[in-house]
Amino acid sequence: VMPVELSLTFADRAVTTVRLPVEMWNLGPQFVYRVSGGKAVVAAEVDPGRVLPDVKRDNNRWQARY
Repeated sequence: VMPVELSLTFADRAVTTVRLPVEMWNLGPQFVYRVSGGKAVVAAEVDPGRVLPDVKRDNNRWQARY
């Protein structure tokens, strides 16, 4: 169990990375991160730096579909 970085890309193309605490794993199989500021998120990626061991990286990225 480790903390996780989450990269968020917004509609205005701004990108921010947040570090989710290790305690999130104690909350169950799902964790919700709420983005403040009212900007639309168009993409999200878990572990953007690829520092965590992961055998299936193709499921780490979400992209909005228009």
